[in-house]
Amino acid sequence: MSSKTSWQYLEATINQFPNRLKEILGNASIREFSRSCSLSEATLRDYLAGNSYPTLDRLDAIAKAGNVPIEWLVIGDTVATVDRKSDLIQVIGKLSPRQRETLEVMALWMIEEARAKTD
Repeated sequence: MSSKTSWQYLEATINQFPNRLKEILGNASIREFSRSCSLSEATLRDYLAGNSYPTLDRLDAIAKAGNVPIEWLVIGDTVATVDRKSDLIQVIGKLSPRQRETLEVMALWMIEEARAKTD
């Protein structure tokens, strides 16, 4: 996978977060779902509009309330691969500081979860 292709893939998955959130909501109202995940309606509306992205603790709350794996919520799949480490490094270098921070926190959390499952 080339750097450009990797970046396009990552960007596409990040940009699809609002659609995955809409899918989780289904027929539920924003008010109803906000109560189930303990987030404000305004916060959820920002996520749905793509104006901001949740922090790790909020991703976890949304995933639990929506009964979906957090990996699916973040990337739209339960397994994501990048062919080469150099591709990933280049992709991360093109992210905004906020996207980079969010990605780093999510990755660390996912590593901790994987380790906990093997213990």
